[in-house]
Amino acid sequence: MAFFKFLGTVLICLPVVWGQILHYNVSEESALGTVIGNIASDANLTSNDLTMEYIFLSQSNPLTSLFHLEEKTGSLSVGMRIDRESLSQCKFETECLLNLDVICRNSGSFYQKVELKIKILDINDNSPTFPKDSVRLSVSEGSLVGTSFPIEGAVDKDAGHYSVNSYRVVPETSPFSVQFQKNVDGSSQVRLVLDKTLDREIQNSYQFQVRKIHIEYLSIYYLLTSIKPATFIS
Repeated sequence: MAFFKFLGTVLICLPVVWGQILHYNVSEESALGTVIGNIASDANLTSNDLTMEYIFLSQSNPLTSLFHLEEKTGSLSVGMRIDRESLSQCKFETECLLNLDVICRNSGSFYQKVELKIKILDINDNSPTFPKDSVRLSVSEGSLVGTSFPIEGAVDKDAGHYSVNSYRVVPETSPFSVQFQKNVDGSSQVRLVLDKTLDREIQNSYQFQVRKIHIEYLSIYYLLTSIKPATFIS
């Protein structure tokens, strides 16, 4: 492929060297000006050529606004606040990887494309929440052990290690346990599972908590369960 450059009325076709790939990591919410890397040194393009410059290949790419690229030195730094959860490229993704291209050139015949792969590291900046504070659930006395009942799970915008990783029922003497499956959008499919036979004459209701366990947050989902008489079909 070639790169075209106008010098007066003369059109010069210059060869472009492809293939360099640089990998960088930066945490979301890093302070403005945080240095990510230096393209000149990382791509072994350092020289005494004062005309050497480094520019984003596509200035119209909205991702370039997140970063500051020093044209003369090749230093790459954080240009504005980066919120991993607000990036469309990273929504529902465990790994957030942004791709950008940089052209390295001088006033002569040197042009080289460098591909940047910038991984945005997640931090624990979102508290998971339940859609409701409490729910009343009615269960038949005749329900079999192992029967499960769906409840709404917590939603956590953080991913991977910082997302909701387990639930438990408190107190543990409750006849219910909880199981859940994580969805790609950060929510969970949560179900109460009946572990013991119910006897309405002994106890006709239970009040307990379903807790979601999080790296730093522990939220409580209150549940009040009433036991209905068993219905028999003759």
